[in-house]
Amino acid sequence: MRAPLSWLDAQLRDGRSFLLGADPAAIDAQIYHVVWFVRGRWDGGPSMLSEFPDLVRWEDNVRAIGHGTPTAMSPEEAIARARALEPATPTGVTENDPQGLSVGMSVTVSPDVDGGEQPVEGAVRYADAETIGIDRTTDDVGTVCVHFPRAGYRVEAD
Repeated sequence: MRAPLSWLDAQLRDGRSFLLGADPAAIDAQIYHVVWFVRGRWDGGPSMLSEFPDLVRWEDNVRAIGHGTPTAMSPEEAIARARALEPATPTGVTENDPQGLSVGMSVTVSPDVDGGEQPVEGAVRYADAETIGIDRTTDDVGTVCVHFPRAGYRVEAD
């Protein structure tokens, strides 16, 4: 992991804000996900990433882009809204899935690295080479679709 991160750090050493220059591009979002994962899901992540100051500066730039415009609501309002809606994620599994996943199959999704996350159980709603979405249904919230990257997580049939 250090070698590719050092290459990115070297690329950013010229002071550019984003990987391809002054403006963000899709590659920034793709690489940011890896850095976010390393920082937040591995106890040694922050220390390792501190070895790459230009990468950390870039990480701050990408984080500053934000996640859209939040809408203030109470936890009770959020739960009521979730209960009243159905997941918008399409259904389907790409052909030739190497694990033989199918829509409705009961699975457990767990991180590859023990970072304190708990396994999540649900039914496959969507899966491709990069993403899996599983439906979870509870009495208090109803059905929600939880999304995971395939990289960094194990998907096991129940």
